[in-house]
Amino acid sequence: MEEFADAFGRLGIVRRQARAFFASGRMRATKYSWDQAIADYGKALEAWRRTQDRTGEGGALNNLGGVHYSISQYEKAVDYWAQALALMRVVQDRAQVGTGAEQPRRRLRGHEPIRKGDRLPRAGAHDPP
Repeated sequence: MEEFADAFGRLGIVRRQARAFFASGRMRATKYSWDQAIADYGKALEAWRRTQDRTGEGGALNNLGGVHYSISQYEKAVDYWAQALALMRVVQDRAQVGTGAEQPRRRLRGHEPIRKGDRLPRAGAHDPP
């Protein structure tokens, strides 16, 4: 995926580059490659911001929150989710607003970390366009 993202970037197709980084981040998160997932979601976030695609930006922020939660970095997770929620409220993306608002409260209540072998929660309920 990263090769595709780089190729799209060289061609100036930034939205496709963002999608490729987003997909790579998701794939790496499912394989518990947390640092690589964070890097890929971060690159997707930068690309979405360059294109001013607020929905894609919100999806990347939401998934960054999910990854940080998975590695017990709860404050960072809440920060990313709060940014995603605020952004989604601006664009009135009702499908995403519910996930951003509930994840931190529901998960942080018990501080239960995700362990290898656990089924990952779906941090990004939708894919960016």
